[in-house]
Order: sequence, then structure tokens, then C-alpha cells
Amino acid sequence: MLTLHPENIHVIPAMMRRFHDAKLANAPEVVVRGAGKPMREFLHVDDMAAASVFAVKIG
Repeated sequence: MLTLHPENIHVIPAMMRRFHDAKLANAPEVVVRGAGKPMREFLHVDDMAAASVFAVKIG
């Protein structure tokens, strides 16, 4: 089993862990900490690959 340290993991794995833990505990809500100031954008690897191929073809 993979153990993720709750304070030293990246955003997406941290949120996945929080939602998973909440589901196991039958919690009515999930608390996501943070001030909301950092701007983050998430990109799926398949989308990046498609964009790269597109850029190479037109370039």
C-alpha cells in the first residue's frame, strides 16, 4: 500500500487522499486547506501529447 504524507504531497494526490479518507470515514464534507492565492492549472498528459504533436505538425 502506498503511504502519502499528508503535509508533503502535491495538490492532486493530496485532494485524492482527502476525498478517499472522507469516504472511508463517511464524512459529510471534505475540508481543503489553503488561502486560495496560488494559481494552479492542471493538464492531462494526453492533452499535452496531442498539443505537442499538433505544434510539431504545423511548425
